[in-house]
Amino acid sequence: MRTAEHNLRLATIALAVVLGGCSSATAWLPGRNMPTTENPVVESTGVSHYLQSMHVLATANTEDQRRTFADLERRSKRTPTTTNRLALALARITPGHPGTNVAVGRAELERLLADPAVLVDTERELVVVMLSALDEQQRVAGTSVEQVNTRLANTSVERDRLARELEASRARAVQLQRALREAEEKLDAITRIERSIRERTDDESTR
Repeated sequence: MRTAEHNLRLATIALAVVLGGCSSATAWLPGRNMPTTENPVVESTGVSHYLQSMHVLATANTEDQRRTFADLERRSKRTPTTTNRLALALARITPGHPGTNVAVGRAELERLLADPAVLVDTERELVVVMLSALDEQQRVAGTSVEQVNTRLANTSVERDRLARELEASRARAVQLQRALREAEEKLDAITRIERSIRERTDDESTR
């Protein structure tokens, strides 16, 4: 029971790392206050060393990240055991370091998972959790893109509406100016007629 609970805890940590919650995952990881590149912690579960590498890649400085990833890559090429291949695949899907390549890492995880004889139970559970995390990450990213596109579409519709309203306002302003000029012209004509009548009346009264 204790091993199962511990495995679940480790899987939760890995999930947090892959989804980008590195700071929240830090407090859970073994060796948090230890120099992670000098003193890796390997517990009896057989998966904590994978998480330790992921933790370093997600939170360490750039130089330590490069050194850790290069070491994992070198081991996998020199001795392509299941452990080394899995470690490199997990490293590739871990965000925040120069070696991140989710597509390549995911493909390798899927290859490992496809062969039931390759992974032990704890490793298989970890891979399943990681692939599920990537699926969730992709779903959220897709939803975010869709929301952005929707907002852009709404913004475009709103911009077109405002442009039409502005054009209509300009047209109304032109009409009002024309009407004002016509009214002024009529007023001037009436004024001239009234002046002419008044002048004629004054002339007749002086005779």
